Amino acid sequence: MSFPVSTKQGQVVVAGRIADVVISDFGTHLFMCISHYQKLGSLFLVTKETVSSGNSPHTYAIRTLLGSDNEMLQVLARAIAELVYNTAPATPPSLLLALALQELSPTHLKELISALDEFDISSTWHQSVN
Repeated sequence: MSFPVSTKQGQVVVAGRIADVVISDFGTHLFMCISHYQKLGSLFLVTKETVSSGNSPHTYAIRTLLGSDNEMLQVLARAIAELVYNTAPATPPSLLLALALQELSPTHLKELISALDEFDISSTWHQSVN
């Protein structure tokens, strides 16, 4: 019998340093950890919400559960959520996101999103479990 949680592990390069990435699909929730320090760091709960008016059909509610909360972490969490929800074959109700990165700048944010896009997050989603 295999472990009932689909998990993918790997590494991406951000700010010239290797960051560990772990993504686990619990069926109703997706857990993602990106860390330079082999620790969880700040923990965020991201939920996708539908908007009835405006240009965008949805928005993201981001709640800090643990750790530091600053504007750049919020922007990064929102960008990762956008990537996850756009690449997923199905949408989970929430994304639990752990971030422990050495440097955060707009350049590093773009670098991380590009690396995660190549990481193929969607291969983690809803794999059959026996």
